[in-house]
Amino acid sequence: MQYSKEPSFDLGALLDDEPESNSATLPDCAGINLLLSSPPKATVSGGDVEILSRFKPPTSEDIMQQLSAKTFAENMQRKVQWAVLLFECWRQNCLKMPTCCHEIMFCNIQSPSTVNKNHLAKVLTYFVTEIGRKDGGKYEGRALYDIVICIQFHFKRAGIFWKLIDDSEVMNLKWTLDNLMKACCSAKLGTTSKASPISFDEENRMWLSGGRYP
Repeated sequence: MQYSKEPSFDLGALLDDEPESNSATLPDCAGINLLLSSPPKATVSGGDVEILSRFKPPTSEDIMQQLSAKTFAENMQRKVQWAVLLFECWRQNCLKMPTCCHEIMFCNIQSPSTVNKNHLAKVLTYFVTEIGRKDGGKYEGRALYDIVICIQFHFKRAGIFWKLIDDSEVMNLKWTLDNLMKACCSAKLGTTSKASPISFDEENRMWLSGGRYP
């Protein structure tokens, strides 16, 4: 199966399943917008005006931090935030089970630097297999793949550049996703029916009836 690198699911269609949390917020980019939209004015006269007006005033440390942190569009950040909260809700539910494996106990992705890649990949195989919508319905295969990509982006944003689906050391995650996506296709989950092509005789009848199909 060929995968794209960018999550493509419609966030609006999934927000009814969004876990409630006020802990994660988007960065305030007002300083960035001000920096990019307000060219500096020359404050000296004479021959130096042309040289000095081409440069902006010194950039503050706060604005530089915002610029270096704004890696993804706001919509992408919302998707990542949603996926991380969904994972944490699932993990907290697992911790209530007496059979919870120790990898899940220590896989707190809200603290990325404490997570082991192999443990994370193993935990994600359980995660994508067990999660579902609030109404009890299943996520389509493409949505499961995109949720994993969002979690991968979460680690990338923290400076941890793991390729969870393409890494040869953790292929079980890719195989699990492949099998789940095939199962979704077999169940026609997330697929749309295609119209059957019309026959030669049917097309002729359409022409004879002036385009009005009998």
